Amino acid sequence: ALEAAVAAMRRHMGDKEVLTSVCPLLGFLTKSNEENRTMAAKAGAIEALVEMMRVHPKSSQVQLHACGCLYFINIDNAENVSRAKSEGVKEAVKAALMAHS
Repeated sequence: ALEAAVAAMRRHMGDKEVLTSVCPLLGFLTKSNEENRTMAAKAGAIEALVEMMRVHPKSSQVQLHACGCLYFINIDNAENVSRAKSEGVKEAVKAALMAHS
């Protein structure tokens, strides 16, 4: 399911409705499951989430959903946090906060 969710995000990067529909699934699968957090990152979820934030900077819903997923994927997972840093998550979240606060 994780790989399918990330693939759907990539395939429908221009469709905000699809993106905001996939994020709750991704969040649900990763919020309390360490193995799923690792699998999500390996499937490219962090990169896809950052990309969706960059593609839809004016959509508060996209930004909110992406930030939530990024939070869940990075809980207690140093490898994912390192990957998130290298993908520019900090900058993407900062931009979202500045644009939507």
